[in-house]
Amino acid sequence: MSREQYQQENRQNNDLFEEYLDDLPDEEMNVSSRVEEDVQQYVSERNQKKQKQSLFICGAVISFCLAVMINLFRSSAILKKEPEPDVQIFTPVYTAPVLTTGSDYNNMVTDAHSSQSDVNVLGTDLQVPEMMIRDQYYRLPVPMSSFLKNGWQISWQIIEDQGQEDFCRAHYTLTHTDGSGTLEVDAVVKPSAENVPEFIIVTGISDSGGLIELPQGIQSGMTEDELLDILNGSGIDSTLVETDSDEKTVTLNSPVDMFYFRNYNIGFGISDGNISTVTVTVE
Repeated sequence: MSREQYQQENRQNNDLFEEYLDDLPDEEMNVSSRVEEDVQQYVSERNQKKQKQSLFICGAVISFCLAVMINLFRSSAILKKEPEPDVQIFTPVYTAPVLTTGSDYNNMVTDAHSSQSDVNVLGTDLQVPEMMIRDQYYRLPVPMSSFLKNGWQISWQIIEDQGQEDFCRAHYTLTHTDGSGTLEVDAVVKPSAENVPEFIIVTGISDSGGLIELPQGIQSGMTEDELLDILNGSGIDSTLVETDSDEKTVTLNSPVDMFYFRNYNIGFGISDGNISTVTVTVE
């Protein structure tokens, strides 16, 4: 084949290929461009989805942070807000525990004895019914025998409801044998054993001579400001009631979990700015 024949055949082939391309449908010609458009649309939808997810996560995080900040603000506001005092006049009247049988009373006697120990140092918790009297440790309820063996004697007594078969209430005045002090005492006692000290269970004590020392050094003679500083520093809610005269009453009530007793009450009589009377009871 000559050179001219080869070139002529090549031109004919090119012309045929161009005619073939011209005869092809437009859809086949745009396959690549359509694929490219589909890819771009997929990428665009994926980016939009990611943006929505990012916005949702950001919104959730912002909502959580706002909730935490609101709770912290409310908590701080509650802590700063001073509790409104539940004003009530404290009357040191002993309420007898619920004793239905003689065995109940005997169990309470056992509990009263077991609450005593050789401990001679007070703790710091004012919600525990313990005290020092003339350097002797007591914890309510306490058998009358504990007072008698420590130099106290009964100078006056009154027994109530002596018709009760299992127990009755009683009030005693105790004086120390050396004449250095007097205590007013409430108790529960079996009528049949009213003269047996082990079966007289002291549940309340009132002192106006500075004999009772409570945890953290609280006792008669302390100033009102010193008392309130200790109570506030201990985080204990107290009630302050002012009367028409210069006398006031400060009380605090604490729950206890002893066999028959559920509350421990402390009352402070304030006169001329000082503690004049300390009264402690369990009921």
